[in-house]
Amino acid sequence: MPIADQVWISQQETDLELTVNLRPLPVQLGEVIVEGDRTLIAFGRLAEFYRRRRTGLGRYITSWDIEKRNAYYASDLLRRVVGLSVVPGNMGRQTIRSRRAGYSCSPVVFVDGMKLWQDLDLDDVAFP
Repeated sequence: MPIADQVWISQQETDLELTVNLRPLPVQLGEVIVEGDRTLIAFGRLAEFYRRRRTGLGRYITSWDIEKRNAYYASDLLRRVVGLSVVPGNMGRQTIRSRRAGYSCSPVVFVDGMKLWQDLDLDDVAFP
């Protein structure tokens, strides 16, 4: 409830100093209900990354994973992915191979949404 006081000013006074001290009054708000789900909605260049990730196919390395592992080279990150091997290729390049059911093949690798050529040394292209 506001506090009010009356102040009378005579017409003869030319200078007047007035100090008003206000007391903060708490305001009670109504209940707030927050609803949502854990679905991540991404826009822009990450939208495709999360769409593919939701399919459950493949392995995905996020910026959080990169920071957590403190890797110096991209191949260091891939060495820890189950089902992948990083082996020396032609001219000392790091080659990534997928090991599934006794077969070994080159997996498709995307960096920031761009598909990398299979012959390319990942360590020359991406630095964590």
